[in-house]
Amino acid sequence: MSKQTATVESSEAEHKNIVRQESRKRLYFFLKLLFLLGILYINYEFQGWFEAQEAAEEKNTFLERIIRAALFYLTAHLLVSLARIISVYFYIRRKKIKEEQEDNIVLAINRIATLISIAAFIAAVFLLFEITWQTFFTSFSLVAVASVILTKDYISNTVNGMIFMVSDRFVLGDTIKVGNHEGKVVNITLSSVHLRSEEGDLVAIPNTTVYSSDITNLSRRESAMVNVPFELKPELLKDTPALIDSLVGATAEYEKYIKKNSYELLVRNIASDKVQMSFRFKMNRPSLSKEQEIRQYTLRKATQIIAQLS
Repeated sequence: MSKQTATVESSEAEHKNIVRQESRKRLYFFLKLLFLLGILYINYEFQGWFEAQEAAEEKNTFLERIIRAALFYLTAHLLVSLARIISVYFYIRRKKIKEEQEDNIVLAINRIATLISIAAFIAAVFLLFEITWQTFFTSFSLVAVASVILTKDYISNTVNGMIFMVSDRFVLGDTIKVGNHEGKVVNITLSSVHLRSEEGDLVAIPNTTVYSSDITNLSRRESAMVNVPFELKPELLKDTPALIDSLVGATAEYEKYIKKNSYELLVRNIASDKVQMSFRFKMNRPSLSKEQEIRQYTLRKATQIIAQLS
C-alpha cells in the first residue's frame, strides 16, 4: 500500500469517526432531555407529598433535595449544551468550515462548555447537601487552600490550554516542533497538546511545557528548504562532485517541485571515523507534506548511493 493511499484511508477513517462522535453527542443530548422531562413529571406528581413531608418534619426530605439538585444540574447542563451547539453552528457557518473539520475555536467552545458543566455539577452537590458558599469558604478554607496548591499544575495547564485554543501560534493539523518532539497537532486538551509523529507515535506534552518551550510551526514556514542529513566514512569522500551529481540525480523524479540550481552539499561535522553531511535544496513553493515525501525518498536514495560507494 502506498503512503498516499494510506493517508487518504486515514483521513476517511478520521472523518467517519468525527461524524460518529457528533451523532453520539446529539443522541446523548436528547436522552438527557428526556431524563429531565421525566424528573419534572415526578416532581409535579409528588409535589403534594413533598409539601406534606415538609410540613410534618419542618424540613425538606432528602428525596426532594435529590430531585431539586438533579433538576438544577440537568437544566444547566442542557442549556450549556444547547448554547454550545448554537455557537458552533453559527461559527462554522460564518467561517465556512465543513462540519467534519476540527477548529481551535470549536475546540475552545467545547472545553468551556465542559468547565461550565463541571461548575454546575459542583453547585448541584452543594444544593443537595444544603451547603452555602459562605459556609463552605469559612468552614473549609484550609481544605480549599490545600486543593488549590494540589491542583495548581492542572489549573496552569488549563489556562495555557485555553490560550493555545484561541491564539494563532498553531492550530489543529499544523506540524510543529516543541523541544525534541515534532509532529502533527491532532488534539489540544485542557492538560496537554497531542502530537502525531511521522512514525505514527502519539506524544502528549503538558501545556505548561509547551507554553515555556520554543515552538517552531513547520506548516507556516516561508522558506521551503529541505535538508537530508547523512554520514559517510572519510575514505568515501574521494570524489565529491560525483557524489553531488548522484544525489541531484536521485531527486530527478521530483525535479518539477525543486528550484533549479538550489542544490548544496554541506559538511556539518568531521570526526576521525565519520563525516556528518547535509544535502539540501529549496522547493519552488512551501508544502510540508511534499517536503516530507521528497526528504524520505532522497534519504533512501542517499543510503543506496552510500552503499554503492562502500
